[in-house]
Amino acid sequence: MKGGAEQFFVSLTTAGSGVAVFTGAFTDHGTQVSADAGPSFVLSKGSFKTKGTGEPPFKLNSRSCTGTFGGSTTLTIVKGSGTGVYARLDGSFSANVTGVFILPRLSTGKCNEGSTLADYPSIGWIQGAGHVVFK
Repeated sequence: MKGGAEQFFVSLTTAGSGVAVFTGAFTDHGTQVSADAGPSFVLSKGSFKTKGTGEPPFKLNSRSCTGTFGGSTTLTIVKGSGTGVYARLDGSFSANVTGVFILPRLSTGKCNEGSTLADYPSIGWIQGAGHVVFK
């Protein structure tokens, strides 16, 4: 079994997707796709899904309809989710997530807190490090 230390960086954009770069035990790049349980990564040599330990807390400024999110989470690679060279990938990452967003306003002038990620501009960053094994 090969493996070792791995780190990754993701630049998040509106709708929760983003550019992903991995370095360490393997080097690859591609996109991160947002999912309810955790992000999925579609890279140039294959893909895999992760499961997170929770979403980062959001703070909203109701006067400006701007907000921030941030926190730490553990992302575990979902067994059997890998394709391509990642078909037998296993491991987990400790990750820090941070970002900002702007909510649209309702006709009443209040922030539309019921909107989805695709409804408002946002930008964020995920940085993680962990250990992976190719079983």
